[in-house]
Amino acid sequence: MENLRNQYQHQVSVVSVIKDHRRRRDLLKMLKTVDGILTEIDKESIRCRRLQHATVLYKALVKKCKDQLQVVDQYVLVSTIIS
Repeated sequence: MENLRNQYQHQVSVVSVIKDHRRRRDLLKMLKTVDGILTEIDKESIRCRRLQHATVLYKALVKKCKDQLQVVDQYVLVSTIIS
């Protein structure tokens, strides 16, 4: 979970230096969805601690977050190449 949060923070810092405001705005919108997923993961992790095992929903949310971060990373790469 901490690794996902670090990846998210890294992406935010990379996106914040993009000069084109339209690209930056679009990427920040994408990162906002990742932030929402991370919030859901935090809530579900509380449930996992109570049950003392990782739930199916928790695993699905982590996979979804990893996939979204990978997509954002690809868009950041394309955005920096275009600039």
